[in-house]
Amino acid sequence: MNDIPKLKFAEEYIDNAIYLLTEKNSPASCCHLSGAAEELLGNMLKAKRKTYALNNLWKLFDNEPFKKFYKWKTFKDFNNTMNHTKNSIKHYDNVKDSSIYNDNIEFEAAFMVIRSACNFFALTGDQHKSLKKFEGWFYREWIGNV
Repeated sequence: MNDIPKLKFAEEYIDNAIYLLTEKNSPASCCHLSGAAEELLGNMLKAKRKTYALNNLWKLFDNEPFKKFYKWKTFKDFNNTMNHTKNSIKHYDNVKDSSIYNDNIEFEAAFMVIRSACNFFALTGDQHKSLKKFEGWFYREWIGNV
């Protein structure tokens, strides 16, 4: 029996998420895999008493000028909002969950990749090997179109 570090799984999730988004135009699968990596790496960071991407975002948005635009009262509210698309894709609780409305699912998937890559870097001190590919795609698809 082999002991496989969970960090290896998180790396694989990020790698496949980037491939699915940049090569296969599959944002739902990307969102799910990068979300799994983001959560796994975030929990590893919490266990080491280090901050993680979602916590850093909360610190940013819980201050002016953002506070006047967003009405999150607690971290839990913020967390639910930031993970809404990921959770909507993977859960089915009733008939109302038979579809989701999201006109920016590709951007949501890209943002989840960024969050998972930030957690990877915070944990390892290294940039994920597939991040250059993602950066090129992100620039072409989002920054270059501004």
